[in-house]
Amino acid sequence: KMPPINYEEAIRIAEEREASVKRIFKQYDHDNLGGVDEEEVMCLMEELGLLKNLKTNKVNFIAQKFMEHETEDSMLSFEEFKQFFNAAKDDAAGRTRQASGMRASLRGESGLRIKLAEERAKKKAEEAERIRQQNLEMKRRIAAQNK
Repeated sequence: KMPPINYEEAIRIAEEREASVKRIFKQYDHDNLGGVDEEEVMCLMEELGLLKNLKTNKVNFIAQKFMEHETEDSMLSFEEFKQFFNAAKDDAAGRTRQASGMRASLRGESGLRIKLAEERAKKKAEEAERIRQQNLEMKRRIAAQNK
């Protein structure tokens, strides 16, 4: 059993983890505008090791997160991504989070508009998964060529 850590140590560990995540996040922020494309979120989460331990289906998990976060430009800021990161950590640990629900723009909307938004979120998540699969295949080919 590990000894308990004090508050300052816990803060230091959290700050180091956030800095590490931010370094990788910045690698996906190709245009240095402070965000990553929603389509790249699965690749980013894969690189951070977040997908392999999810209890929820990857596509369903990402689709739910897309439903919860409103992005006008299909970009996720680091602050928005941290919510994905924390939710993935909780999901992997078996801690169910109360979903923050729907984006503010959908509250009070008709069932049809919500259904359409869910379908769009699912399609974006499926596209993100397709890109992740392509990325993995490209990495495999590069590794094979370098042997």
